Parts: sequence; structure tokens; C-alpha cells
Amino acid sequence: MSSELELRDRRREEIRQILHRQSVTSQGEIVEALRLAGFEVTQSSVSRDLTELGVAKVGGRYQLLSRELEAPALDALQLAARFLRDARPAG
Repeated sequence: MSSELELRDRRREEIRQILHRQSVTSQGEIVEALRLAGFEVTQSSVSRDLTELGVAKVGGRYQLLSRELEAPALDALQLAARFLRDARPAG
């Protein structure tokens, strides 16, 4: 019998594979793909997994931003630094 941590790790690896195989535009699509792969999950657990994996919605689809397999999730400042060239106060 698998421990919760082993199950979580297998589920997260499956999420990585899903994101590599197909274009995903909603968490519901990930939930459905995981169910087809044999995982019973909720949207809230998928949301936590995406955060921990360093996945963000870019250009309307979910992408794994962190290239390291076990890298910690990016914090907001690190994430912003990857995409911002300039920031100026408005008005």
C-alpha cells in the first residue's frame, strides 16, 4: 500500500507528463486527465500541486516553469522577474 507522500509524488509526476503531452487551459482538464490515469483528485489538490510544481498559466495554458524536477515553487518575485522587463508607477 502506497503512503500519501508516494501517491502525491506519483500524481505530481503524472501532472508533469500531462503538461508535456497536451495543451491544458484549465485545472478541470488536469483533474479529468488524472482521473483517466487512475487518480481520484479534487480541484483544490490539483491547485496545490500546480503551485508546488512551479506551474503557471502563461498565454492561456498551464506550463511548467521550473525545469528542475524537484525545484521548489517559484515565489512571486522570482516569477515576476522572469517575465517583466520594466515596471513604472501609473499616473
